[in-house]
Amino acid sequence: MRHIAAVLYNIEIEPSSKAKKLLLDKYMKSAKYRPRLTWYLGLCYGGETLGLNRETVTWLQEAYEGPDHASSAPLRRIDWRDLRRLTKKLNKRQLTGHAARDAILELIKGKHANEVKWTLRLIERKPRIGLESKYFDKVVGKKIHKDLPVGLAKKIAKKHDLKEGEWIAEPKIDGIRAIGLYNTDDKVWRFYTRNGKERKNTEIISSELISQGFPVDQVLDGELWAGSWNDTSKISNPKTEKYDHRKAELKIIAFDMISLKDWESKTNTEALRDRRVNLAKGLGVSIKVDHLTVGMFDTACRHIKVTRGYQTINPKAAWGQADLYAEYGYEGAVIKDLDSVYPFKRTDNWLKLKFEETHDGVITGFEEGAERSKHKGRLGKFLVQYKGEAIKVGGSYKDSMTDSKRQEFWDNRDELIGKTIEFIVQKDPDGGIEVIARFARLVRIRDDK
Repeated sequence: MRHIAAVLYNIEIEPSSKAKKLLLDKYMKSAKYRPRLTWYLGLCYGGETLGLNRETVTWLQEAYEGPDHASSAPLRRIDWRDLRRLTKKLNKRQLTGHAARDAILELIKGKHANEVKWTLRLIERKPRIGLESKYFDKVVGKKIHKDLPVGLAKKIAKKHDLKEGEWIAEPKIDGIRAIGLYNTDDKVWRFYTRNGKERKNTEIISSELISQGFPVDQVLDGELWAGSWNDTSKISNPKTEKYDHRKAELKIIAFDMISLKDWESKTNTEALRDRRVNLAKGLGVSIKVDHLTVGMFDTACRHIKVTRGYQTINPKAAWGQADLYAEYGYEGAVIKDLDSVYPFKRTDNWLKLKFEETHDGVITGFEEGAERSKHKGRLGKFLVQYKGEAIKVGGSYKDSMTDSKRQEFWDNRDELIGKTIEFIVQKDPDGGIEVIARFARLVRIRDDK
């Protein structure tokens, strides 16, 4: 682990993303470093999950006892092969709960602090070296960035016409996309984001699915929701225990389901209209498609809802429904072909119309507020990598950059390096970077990507 830790530290301290990439490219050409870095980065950005959360990592950091510097014994190192064997056991759920935590603690106890740092970042699957995760696909030469194979909608403009067929318009919810999978070992439902990271505080949802008798050989697709994106993120991905008491606020808004067999093979022949009927049966609700309706269908379970949709073959009517959703505070609409199979990727059978243009980028640095401004000593702008271009995000959207939040971002800036940021811009029909760079405003820091 000594060599991996040294390489990652050297990349982390480089001031620019260009320098980081050049250094990573150099190491990846080395027969000595390439296998270990490929394994490390592949585990960080692969679709697997190790079943551990931020609270466990925090506990390990606090419980860690460094080497005895007064001793004349040689400094103990972490053997990366031991770490590899341990992560395999975690991934296969051969070690869970306190047994997993104690095994990690035993591995890092008395070991070099820098190696422990990068070991725990691996356990958390967040290396935080200031590079976009998908960049590693290029340097490794194969796809190691593995999102879960979820169906995704393509963005379209309002002038876009719909192909012939029956379509359903559903509200676009500003929640956190979640895939529900039944864990046969623990006999609970677990929920994962697109990048394979498990969401927490979903025990009530799991219990209700089990009580309802929802078939465990199915995969549930939907959005976690607790009233707003920020609350959903804080409750389902808490950095401390202070949000655990709010777990009852968390719901799953379901809109699709497929069989586990189809999910694992990434093949599906069942039309959406049939999947929606099966979803309704599984959750104890009769789904109807109503004209000009908003909101969700209640189910037999308090913390599980189903999206209410409007069925049409008329494109103008579908856009009218999208306008209505916007009036009720939704992001817009998702319009789906009722005869389409589950896509497992982005598809033009699912289309989304959003009334604000948002983008994601990676935080690479920070700019302090101007010398004579009120933001001196706190964050002025984020430095963000977006599609190979460096831009600055400093504007506020819906109180996302209040004075107190700017101070918090500035005080915790080291922890934010490498995180994904969502920002909003004026719509640019030509997709030019100039417009994006000029009007970028922060929406939020995304912990689900």
